[in-house]
Amino acid sequence: MRPMLAAVMAAAAAFAAGDCVAQPSVQERAAAMRQAQARRDPRRLTLERLMTPVTVDLKDARLEDVLTFVAQTADIEVDTAWNDGGLDGLDRDARVTVAVRDKALLSLVEAVLEKAPGGSEANTWQLGRGGEFEVGPKSRLNKRATLKIYDISDMVFVQPDFPQVPELSLDTVLQQGSQRGGGGSSAGGIFNQRETNNTDQILRDERQRADDIVALIVQNVEPAQWDRNGGDGATVRLQDNSLLIKAPDYIHRQIGGYPFWPSSR
Repeated sequence: MRPMLAAVMAAAAAFAAGDCVAQPSVQERAAAMRQAQARRDPRRLTLERLMTPVTVDLKDARLEDVLTFVAQTADIEVDTAWNDGGLDGLDRDARVTVAVRDKALLSLVEAVLEKAPGGSEANTWQLGRGGEFEVGPKSRLNKRATLKIYDISDMVFVQPDFPQVPELSLDTVLQQGSQRGGGGSSAGGIFNQRETNNTDQILRDERQRADDIVALIVQNVEPAQWDRNGGDGATVRLQDNSLLIKAPDYIHRQIGGYPFWPSSR
């Protein structure tokens, strides 16, 4: 038992001396969990592989062959929205001419999608939940919308302003002192109260800031896709201090980004 007792005493002494390792805060643990989740996210692996540098000079190349080259080089799944069956989509036999030198595969894809005909909508790319690399017209990718909640509390917070603080009334203090000395009592306070309730104004200011944020997003992030602008790709609703946005991934990434985006492209 002596060795056990000695170990307990040593641990207690170390704790008392402050030698024990400090436990991480709730915020630090949450940040560590987010980083761990990002490392396990299959989309991260897809994006990292699309950062592979390439040098190619494509002349009148068939579009399906180009995307097959991308899939094989990056070893990823490319989910292409083709125009099969009369759907709005990419033409497998479309011809593209693109040259890139020592650039990421993703840059090659973006250049190809910019030149390839995709029907009534411009082309783009996005990542599926399982790490699939999805390409095609925005009208097709819009069908894969997801709901995300964005907390904007820090962006709309209004610091309360108290220009009129209560004033100490010396007359009231002296009067209450004399009343207590004479056996009397007073229910009055020693401060002259002033109107300081600006809660309603703060709420109005916060709502205005939230409305301004919504307007900035709708006007600058794929404006043609929002239902407020006549589109059918994205919706936004304000709930308290959060934005509820239903949109495809290519819109979400322009709003919140990817936590696993590579540091350089």
